[in-house]
Amino acid sequence: MLRTIRLAVSVTLLIPALACAAARIECGDQRHLDISYLAQFWCVATMGAAAADGAEVDDRLDFMLRRGRLDFRGRIDADVTCRIQFAFDKLGKDAFDAVPGTPQAPGNLDFYLFDLYATYRLRADWLYLTAGYFRPQVSFESIVSPHKVPSLDKSLVNALVREHLVGRSQGRETGIDLGGRTAAGTTYLCYHLGLFDTNHGKILGNAAAGGWAPLWTARLSAGLGDPPRTGYGLGCTAQFFRQRRGLTLSVDGSYQGATNQTRDGDPGNTRYSGGFRRNMVYGGDLLANYDGWNLSMECRWLHREFDDEFVAACDALTGPHYDDVVWHVRGSYEIPLPGKRFLEPAVMFSRFAADRHSSRYPSGLHEQLSCGLNWYLDRHRHRISIHYVAQDGEPVSRYAKESGRLGDYLGVGVQLTY
Repeated sequence: MLRTIRLAVSVTLLIPALACAAARIECGDQRHLDISYLAQFWCVATMGAAAADGAEVDDRLDFMLRRGRLDFRGRIDADVTCRIQFAFDKLGKDAFDAVPGTPQAPGNLDFYLFDLYATYRLRADWLYLTAGYFRPQVSFESIVSPHKVPSLDKSLVNALVREHLVGRSQGRETGIDLGGRTAAGTTYLCYHLGLFDTNHGKILGNAAAGGWAPLWTARLSAGLGDPPRTGYGLGCTAQFFRQRRGLTLSVDGSYQGATNQTRDGDPGNTRYSGGFRRNMVYGGDLLANYDGWNLSMECRWLHREFDDEFVAACDALTGPHYDDVVWHVRGSYEIPLPGKRFLEPAVMFSRFAADRHSSRYPSGLHEQLSCGLNWYLDRHRHRISIHYVAQDGEPVSRYAKESGRLGDYLGVGVQLTY
């Protein structure tokens, strides 16, 4: 097994020689277009997994393209920027590897729109309007770039918040966001207010029923010391390669009113399939960086309510409301090496605990402990990682369904960004 992992690392080290640098197209009149891409190639050794019926499955080695991005960012004029991004994720993922998430169909044909939005500068720094298809500004883990965290993958917070908020694990939705920032000396504030039109069946329920409610989001960040970014934007990073001394505290939340509460299945065995009387996400996060030290912490409550009459008619629901809780703590230390390279030990613990009345994961539990080492050859543009991820949990969760379980995994990853 270890011999195969060494071979995987050797093969992935050859990838940079096949790649091209990012390109900028100058269009005149302050207009330009930047073209780049990201690739995360993983080799994952899975141990201790079980199928849905409880039968042990063979330990296995899985090569996959964990993430792929093709990104176009441009400036239309002095006050308008735009972004279009496409994704191709989990190509080659084995159905029985221990990495959470569903693999692509065997044809590996999924290549889809990930972001499409424009940002208008209404008043420099103070006020910006973003419109299009993008991530609502709720949860640091949801809006941080996946290739700018010290853990091999993002925490459990990421997918669970996104699914509860908009129904899809990619976390994108169509809408608008009004935001800005202000600073005074070593303190600063960043703020967002969003309005989105959800359309996923897990959120809207039976679309033919006609019920509709907008999704409202809000986020407020206050910081001391160096800000986490020099300009306004929707994304963020957890690492600064010893260039930041600062602390940022954020609170955020979402609210969506009644949609179409929907059940399906045979009488006596009806399943919940979407909709609610009220849906919310709320919580806070912390980002602290001091020279080579990086610390991020986050906790989110996922709240949902139903009408009493719907609960009585839906066999899968056992209560009119619930609060699932998901959180993580992640830390790392960047050790400078010659040639502007860095070595970074990193650790993360993440936990999801579901309410016994949860509509999707009743009494579910999922825990992850991730420990590993990152070697940055060109900061985030070229990174090699090796991490061991120990997992545990109880049905029903993203770790354990029926009698099955994901198991633990040792992951070797190579990340390239151009």
